[in-house]
Amino acid sequence: MSESHHPLISAHRGGRAEAPENTVSAFRYAAGLGTPGAECDVHLSADGVPVVIHDDTVDRTTDGTGEIRDLTAAELAQLDARSVHADWPEVAGVPSFAQVLEVTKAIDYFEVEIKADESSRIAELMPLMIDEIDRADMREMVRFISFDPDICALCHRLAPDMKLSLIVPETTASQIAHALELGCDGIAGWVETATEGFVAAAHDRDLAVTVWTVNEDADFDNMLAWGVDVITTDRPKHRLDRLAASQTAG
Repeated sequence: MSESHHPLISAHRGGRAEAPENTVSAFRYAAGLGTPGAECDVHLSADGVPVVIHDDTVDRTTDGTGEIRDLTAAELAQLDARSVHADWPEVAGVPSFAQVLEVTKAIDYFEVEIKADESSRIAELMPLMIDEIDRADMREMVRFISFDPDICALCHRLAPDMKLSLIVPETTASQIAHALELGCDGIAGWVETATEGFVAAAHDRDLAVTVWTVNEDADFDNMLAWGVDVITTDRPKHRLDRLAASQTAG
């Protein structure tokens, strides 16, 4: 496990407080900062293409409306996904997973969250994602993550050699046991419920620990002290600056 003063900083949705979330522009921005990690969310489009967007609709993050499952990858790409970053200098559409992988090759670690969906659609999505990851030669740097235990179990069946974390809003011993039962080698806890004891207990079971979403300085300092492996943040530049300052002070 990582030393407490050397966590891996991961840009949540590409760093959504600093760039348009889950867009190629955001991941390019995060990579340009030197952020070693990033995180994205994947859904299946109407025409069977893995696409990168958080919600199951485009309403919040784009200038369009509708459900992802009803829109083709080409239609999604034509939307303006700058959301709250209206002054971002370039239009950023909803990208395919393959497009995002091309950008994130420049980093060291990539967390890919598979969003909940009908089991038949997840069964269609997962092999497509694995094929794209293999085509990009990124199997060793990708970690699948999901809130859904069934999705985690499927990930483990299809790609038992790949990194895998169960995302848990409540950080308890039973959740650690559940992650292990699913074949996970990691667990991702919410910053609001994560504790030093949880991190230690997960490490004792050889689970890598991600904590999300760490945006406040006090929380970040706790993560450093507790030895969290991956700190996921909406503010990658701020977190990298604070990490550098803590290392200089140390």
